[in-house]
Amino acid sequence: RWKRALLSKAADLDHHWVAQAWLTDVGLPQYSQFFHTHLVDGRLLSTLTRTDLEKHLHVSKKAHQNSLLLGIQLLHTLSFDKEILQSRRSECGNQNTDPVVWTCHRIIKWIKEIDLKEFADNLQNSGVHGAIMVLDPSFSSDTMATALCIPCNKHMVRHHLNDEMKALVSAGKSFESRLEHVRMGTSKKRNENVCSEKENESDFYCFTVYMCNNISFYDYLN
Repeated sequence: RWKRALLSKAADLDHHWVAQAWLTDVGLPQYSQFFHTHLVDGRLLSTLTRTDLEKHLHVSKKAHQNSLLLGIQLLHTLSFDKEILQSRRSECGNQNTDPVVWTCHRIIKWIKEIDLKEFADNLQNSGVHGAIMVLDPSFSSDTMATALCIPCNKHMVRHHLNDEMKALVSAGKSFESRLEHVRMGTSKKRNENVCSEKENESDFYCFTVYMCNNISFYDYLN
């Protein structure tokens, strides 16, 4: 049931949306033609591996592969529900909250807001987006400084970026933790309701429903 629901939402994301809107959002519009040629829609996007990206979609840079895979991971987390994604982005469009859903453009806006305007446009086509900042533990302020082309000898500028980014990501992870708590509570209630309705059926049925509703992203891929 969980997989059917996910695939149903993924099917709503056509290849035009993936090639144009989604790739622009993750900061990699330069790959649009390759995705368009291979008709990569939401369902196909949900199955892509690092090998697929390199072999079929000409994404050879490891950083860009990571960017795309984390963008896909975010979609998995949201069950490929475009409306939820757009709603969350709309809510944080003018405030520095929920950075995991930020687009590359939203990060550029934030960079300008923290007085680093002269470096902001260097993030164009970089593949830097919110899921990278929040979900990738190896993405540090130094990584961001490199993407922004901030010289190594600009110590004060880099220190300022580090402080601002640390505060943003910390708040983002706290927000994600609260959301996960809510999701788990909702999932638990749903499982209890299903099991109650099926009380005359075997305990194995209830266990199966619970597992399907709580399968992790990594379990799904495997």
